[in-house]
Amino acid sequence: YHIENYNLPVFQENINRQVESFHGGLWIEQNWEKLTLSVQPAFQFSHINRWSMKVTNFTAWNTLNSEYHLFESISLIFDHHYKMITTEKDNQTTETALQIFFPAIRYNNDRILLQAGVASHDSSVTPEGLAMYKWKNFYLSARRNYNVVFRSTESNDAKLVPYSTDAFNVGYNHGKFNSNIEFFHTQFNVGSHLGVIGKADINLSWLNLKQSAGVYNLGTDDFHIQPLDMFSHTTLIFSPNVWLWKSARYQPFIGVESFYMQHSGKLGFDPMISSIFDETTALDPFSSYLMNMEIGLLVGGFKVSYRWVKFNVLDKNVNNSINPESYPIQSIRHLEVVWQFLN
Repeated sequence: YHIENYNLPVFQENINRQVESFHGGLWIEQNWEKLTLSVQPAFQFSHINRWSMKVTNFTAWNTLNSEYHLFESISLIFDHHYKMITTEKDNQTTETALQIFFPAIRYNNDRILLQAGVASHDSSVTPEGLAMYKWKNFYLSARRNYNVVFRSTESNDAKLVPYSTDAFNVGYNHGKFNSNIEFFHTQFNVGSHLGVIGKADINLSWLNLKQSAGVYNLGTDDFHIQPLDMFSHTTLIFSPNVWLWKSARYQPFIGVESFYMQHSGKLGFDPMISSIFDETTALDPFSSYLMNMEIGLLVGGFKVSYRWVKFNVLDKNVNNSINPESYPIQSIRHLEVVWQFLN
């Protein structure tokens, strides 16, 4: 259950948003000798009162996954995805639904995974596939996926956006060092774009560093420009385990977190419109940078710290909305206690 009564951070009139929603889901999985079957039905019922405009949504979806093992390394796969959204506004009801079938055959051993299949949606059939090779801590993979997403419109309806993604992935997995880089090409009915995303983790007894970054809109057209041209997210926790702290129950630490985003300006976020994405307002590309910082103690499963949100050296206004009336992100300082479960 979820309820909110919230004033959007925009310098305009009539900015109140009220939402009440109910959510439910179920996961059922059964394993036989050669057959594995899982069903995951879910629903969401929402009533939205946004600047005196009332909308009721009902969403139902289900995912079915099945795998039948013909031999030790060869299996048949059949997946089915279903989703339906019903919207009621001004005594008018609209319904948008989709279902996709994914039959495939898979070969899998300790080093090699090969999968070939198709995705069937409406009257279209799109080839899909996956190839992965593992060697010690390294792996290479190439894949092609098909998907359909719902995108909200300004009239509070939902439209279907089908797309397929070709990706090439290189990675390294180790207990203390993990890295991954992926080159991808996304194709829509009209237009496409290229991109690359990557992440790296270093997890030592005295240092935890996580870095993720992505570049989008490479070789793109004007039909499907993404909201971001690039992003970078870095988190760092430094906690020396030397001298008195090597055997103590607590260790001091310092943490830094930074976000950098380069907005394309062609497709922006606007919380004041129903579709969230604003495709009508075109701006020059702009960037936003946010830094958080904390100092504290690690104490037997707890992290106690004093945290600065928006600890920006340049003290630059940070605003991720394309709406010129949006308030910038404000600086916040607070005491924070985190209970870290061992599992």
